Amino acid sequence: MKRIFVTGKRATDICRGKYISKIEGLEEFSELVKIVFKDGSFLEFSHPQDCSEEVSVDQIDRDPRKVEGSTFLELKVKTESKKEKSMDYSSTWTFYTLITSKGFLDFRWGGHSNGHYSEEVNIYYIE
Repeated sequence: MKRIFVTGKRATDICRGKYISKIEGLEEFSELVKIVFKDGSFLEFSHPQDCSEEVSVDQIDRDPRKVEGSTFLELKVKTESKKEKSMDYSSTWTFYTLITSKGFLDFRWGGHSNGHYSEEVNIYYIE
């Protein structure tokens, strides 16, 4: 298996036109999400745990099954971070919009830590 770290734009470039056969793990508190394509390749969303940070899916705005059986068109990614100066605490929210031939699917990951650890979500394309 070949594993490639990708951004939202790179995921779009690689996956545009691929048929989405299923979406796995897209539920609240999940720490691993996969968009699986008909050819067996997939996009994997995850956070490499470092220490005391917490990072997981915390919002899904549509039933993921509604976009299964569609064509991948684009993945948009937006990140917002907030650091509490009075406390040693930070939060990062990563918003995803998956655009398909059957409409779109919005989902959000939330990350929280003492400010010393990454709260980012990584995307890998695996074939």
